[in-house]
Amino acid sequence: MNKRLEKCIEIASSLRPHKQNGRSFHATFIFDKKRIISIGTNDYNKHHPYHKMGKYLGYKENPENYQPCLHSEISALLRLGEEECSRYTFVNVRIDNNNKTTIAKPCLNCQKVLDGVGYKAIFYSDSENGFSKIGR
Repeated sequence: MNKRLEKCIEIASSLRPHKQNGRSFHATFIFDKKRIISIGTNDYNKHHPYHKMGKYLGYKENPENYQPCLHSEISALLRLGEEECSRYTFVNVRIDNNNKTTIAKPCLNCQKVLDGVGYKAIFYSDSENGFSKIGR
């Protein structure tokens, strides 16, 4: 899996816009075994109905840092177009404005959505080139 995680960092870095709104760039990769079948990125200019309830929760928890947007997990799921994902592995990567990886654990709202569609495992960047796992 390490080579796949390294590849995700490489792809996320190449997708990151030179100028971006917001603090960080997030990318979510959905794998079917060893093959990437969907990539989603966050977009600070878009929203999705999945975040209506979460917007309120996120704001209550951290109002000074909350920036509603289309999260990369939701973007990847929308691009995939499937409602049952229990056989897939998700990889979240967050690239900060210094082009370094940092923590990309799904927010509470995205975690609820992922729990609803199912997953085999979720890997997320937790530091510079480090990853943690949420598994079932």
